[in-house]
Amino acid sequence: MLTSAASISASRPLSDSAPTAQSVRSDLSVYLDEVNRFSLLTADEERELGWKIVNEDCAVSREKLIRSNLRLVVFIAKKYLRRGLELTDLIEEGNVGLVQAANHFDPAHGARFSTYGSWWIKAAIRRALVKSTQQVHVPIYMVELTSKWKAAGRALETKLGEAPSTADFASVMNISPRMVGIVRDAAGILQKSSSFAHRADSDRGPHDLIADERTPQPHDRLFQSEQLARLEPLLQTLDSRDAEMLRLRFGIGGRPPLRLAEIADRFNVTGERVRQLIEHALTRLQSKLLEDTTESSVPTRFAPARSSDAPARTHPALDDAPSSISAAFLSTRLARRPTGASRAVADRA
Repeated sequence: MLTSAASISASRPLSDSAPTAQSVRSDLSVYLDEVNRFSLLTADEERELGWKIVNEDCAVSREKLIRSNLRLVVFIAKKYLRRGLELTDLIEEGNVGLVQAANHFDPAHGARFSTYGSWWIKAAIRRALVKSTQQVHVPIYMVELTSKWKAAGRALETKLGEAPSTADFASVMNISPRMVGIVRDAAGILQKSSSFAHRADSDRGPHDLIADERTPQPHDRLFQSEQLARLEPLLQTLDSRDAEMLRLRFGIGGRPPLRLAEIADRFNVTGERVRQLIEHALTRLQSKLLEDTTESSVPTRFAPARSSDAPARTHPALDDAPSSISAAFLSTRLARRPTGASRAVADRA
């Protein structure tokens, strides 16, 4: 079975009082000591083990071939440090590639196993790095092509003294001009995803966690605009004076709500008379809503039904303070007014 850093560290008991960082370093050092115990293979030994794996599917030969090349994984993994994964994780991923290389190794090609296995080890490590660092999934072969495209761009720009064209890239990379465009787009996606992840981590602060209750939410603004759109046709069914009093009292139309005394001064009446007229206007509006059977859902869209535990207010505009809820307050009062008393007042008016 493949020896890994996790399996070796699990077999060694660690002291509970040892620091975490010290235990990680100890695990890695133990693993390095273990892999150094296995001697390197000669070319003849690799071919002999390879033929046994191909012809006989020999597990012992596969195990020996893998263990003898574990230090190759460590050597390659060190080249991918500071790219998003720790060395122990890089070694683990490289060991996965080493196992795949041992299963696919064919000594008939005449190559050394270290040369053949290096490609599998690097591919496994790169695949793990892409999965752990990239926000947008890009195939491994495309990541390698973007790296070659960047290197070719730097070399061509130094050689030509200007930005290289698509034909220049196609000639150097031995790919079609259409493929050059695809690689260029993939490089842009990788750059944007990495910059977005870095910006998201660096710019995150308390303002991303605490809601701003002073600013109205978009759904509240949408709901209020729907209320205004439904109230305006109803206001047009009233007398012009009563409709204007309602607009001034509840701040409909973007104006600030006014006190009863301020409205009384505009119409040259008393504040009590203004309150009575507003009460009668609210009663007429509610009667209009109740009689409109084709849109029976209009009152319920304005506001939910009054709870039985909440005390009923028969005079919503008795106080002289202006309403700061404007149209929402008006529509709520229309939905919550007592029906029987309102009809009696409407009949007297």
